[in-house]
Amino acid sequence: MKDRKPSILVLAIAAAAAVTGLAFVAPTLILIKEHYDVTSNEAQLIITAYLVAISFAQILWGPISEKFGRRPILLVGSLLYTLGGFLASLDQSFINLILYRFLQGLGAGACLSMPRVMITDVYSRTEAAGKLSLLLATMAIFPVLSVSLGGVIGEKFGWQFNFLLMFLLGFFIIVGNIFYAPETIKSKV
Repeated sequence: MKDRKPSILVLAIAAAAAVTGLAFVAPTLILIKEHYDVTSNEAQLIITAYLVAISFAQILWGPISEKFGRRPILLVGSLLYTLGGFLASLDQSFINLILYRFLQGLGAGACLSMPRVMITDVYSRTEAAGKLSLLLATMAIFPVLSVSLGGVIGEKFGWQFNFLLMFLLGFFIIVGNIFYAPETIKSKV
């Protein structure tokens, strides 16, 4: 496992999940607003909590990954993303939903930042440029599809199902990273 390189597909899906976490929920805000009987501004706190967490988390996870390695941080981030998605799918209070979205955003920060760093850890500059372009293309395609699918799925099955699907995506990322994303920092291998 020492000389293996991480799967670009698994890393791309991890990074795309972070942006999907935003786009997949946005079309369901009206449903959430009606369900909890809150204002539009209050419903948007679900998006705000996620964005604040993902922004803060990227700053947090970088230095921690230097100490503990990229792979453990990506796994912890995937776990937080997955757990946040599952907990958000439960019909609890609106405040809890905001807190679970914040938790999911903390995990998404690792899912967004670690794949890029892992690629630059193991590939030369030229190879990394090609791999990063695939990563960015995936990050661009997933949200476009997520907005459409998120709206249709939310209308058909309820907004909670959107969070369950993010839970399943997170679970897939965890499993993919366990098997296809070895540690990339040479000193941690």
